[in-house]
Amino acid sequence: MKYDVFISYRREGGKEFARSIKAALELRGFSVFLDFDELKDGIFDNRILDAIEASPVFLFILSNGSLDRCANEDDWVRKEVEHAYSHGRHIIPINKDGDFTGLPDDLPDVLAEVFSRNQYSDVMVGQLFEASMDKMVKERISPVVRRPRKKMYSRIIAAVAFLLVCVSSFMFVSKNARARQDASEYAALLAEADSIMCCEDSIGIALERIEAAEKLSLAYKDTRHSSLFQTGTSGVRARLEHVKDSLFTRNRNCVEFYIARYRQDRKSEDKQMTLHYIDKALAIRDDADLASMRRILE
Repeated sequence: MKYDVFISYRREGGKEFARSIKAALELRGFSVFLDFDELKDGIFDNRILDAIEASPVFLFILSNGSLDRCANEDDWVRKEVEHAYSHGRHIIPINKDGDFTGLPDDLPDVLAEVFSRNQYSDVMVGQLFEASMDKMVKERISPVVRRPRKKMYSRIIAAVAFLLVCVSSFMFVSKNARARQDASEYAALLAEADSIMCCEDSIGIALERIEAAEKLSLAYKDTRHSSLFQTGTSGVRARLEHVKDSLFTRNRNCVEFYIARYRQDRKSEDKQMTLHYIDKALAIRDDADLASMRRILE
């Protein structure tokens, strides 16, 4: 099978981000290989090397620690990068949020050359995710994969051809195509929410993605397509609430710390820090005590 893009990553620290990248590329019409989704048996073998050869673009997710075990000749991350290099794939290192700290000293020569010669593409988490994806696709992928396979185009062409045979059959196929498209968008929304919720500034965006996914799912409730939406949003919502609880507690603790200092020394900077953390806590959830404290301080 031919692919447009192969995604390589270290599972520790890179799996969820890799799935978000895959979902974003598929929504843009690219065919993407990601071992976690394609190899359901979890066995690493020549199927991975074959997929690299079948993909003109090789993305590598640079996360902290992703290259640490590459001194080992049996390391699969090392094998994937070397295979892509030896077969002349277009290699794009993805620097998640621009936080990759640097190459390890014991990195093999081939990998050191790969990651020294190829420009990194920063893909950001949160509000800038879509914009940074658009920039990376436009500058690094589209010049190589000039005609990405547009799934919707192929479905529309097939539906129109089928219409010439039977209008009723066309309607059946069209509804199936729309359901599959919505299911793909549903999965992408949940994957993005999962990947960005740990960033405090992105909690609101994560909630919007979950609510959009729930709206899609409800449209297919009690229909024959409901099985396409079995993943459910409850697990993602529960993780989001846990993150919100942790962040709210952290900000409230900071409020208590700075208000105690302000009451003792009456320094304006302590007052400003107290107000800052009150605002951060209230942005996560309403709290009458914190709101009252803010009015008093103002």
